[in-house]
Amino acid sequence: MNEIFVLSSVAVILGISQPAHSQDECPPNADPVYCRLANETGGKVYVGDPQDAVDDIMERDFKAAKREKENPKHEYSPYSRDLGCDTQTENRTIEICKSIESNLEWGWTGHAMIAPAWRITPTTLRNVYCETEISAQDLPILKSMCNYPEFLDHNICSKPDNRRLAQALEDLINLIAAQSNTDAETITTIYNPRDENYILKDGCGAD
Repeated sequence: MNEIFVLSSVAVILGISQPAHSQDECPPNADPVYCRLANETGGKVYVGDPQDAVDDIMERDFKAAKREKENPKHEYSPYSRDLGCDTQTENRTIEICKSIESNLEWGWTGHAMIAPAWRITPTTLRNVYCETEISAQDLPILKSMCNYPEFLDHNICSKPDNRRLAQALEDLINLIAAQSNTDAETITTIYNPRDENYILKDGCGAD
């Protein structure tokens, strides 16, 4: 009897996205329950020798490593304002990215090792928000810039190679989202209009 199992944890560890089978696409010998579990966990149903699954994972990992070697990520220095805005392709995304670049502030960063660098601050966010007149209409644009995963209930940008750009995009998304969500759970954040340290507390006319 062939062994049926769901392989998802290995794929997660290796950072590989596995296509899942729907119940309508189940292998002939697979239980629909396994297919449903695969869908829910992002795994893939295999029927037969577990080594087939391992070989499949290794092949995918090899292809991913090859793509990374052929198209290496650019290393952005924290001592430079460069956020890779030249990779943006739309006027609005270029405008927002350039504004973030120009409003970075020089200051101390780090925990175990402290050093000065160009960084994102609340003032950075306020200036970008005001200069570029960010509004709720920009939410889809900001999400597209950071490859925002809709299935999560929190904002994690995975697209920009530069972590500072990703941070700024996450913060701007939070700032917009909090304006329509002022419940008790988000009151104690700088994004919420009801918080005493709210980023836009003094409006866009503040010094």
